[in-house]
Amino acid sequence: MYFNDFIGTMTLCTDVKTPENWLDCDGKIMPIQGNEAIFSLLETRYGGDGYKDFALPKVPNLGNARYIICVKGDFPSRS
Repeated sequence: MYFNDFIGTMTLCTDVKTPENWLDCDGKIMPIQGNEAIFSLLETRYGGDGYKDFALPKVPNLGNARYIICVKGDFPSRS
C-alpha cells in the first residue's frame, strides 16, 4: 500500500519502479473499460473522447522525481 491507495491520489515519486496500482502522470490515453473507477473521477478533464478512452494528467518531472497517480485501490468517500 502507498498512501492507502486512494484512487485519484497524486504524489511525487523518486523510486525507479512505479508502485503497483499507480501510473506515471504522463498524459497516457487509457481505455475506460477496465478503468471505470479512475475514469469516474477524472472523466475527460485531461483528454480522451469520454466514450472509449480518457487521459491521465500530464505533469512534468521534477529532476529525478515524477508525479504518479493511483488508478486502483480504495474509492474516495464523497461524504
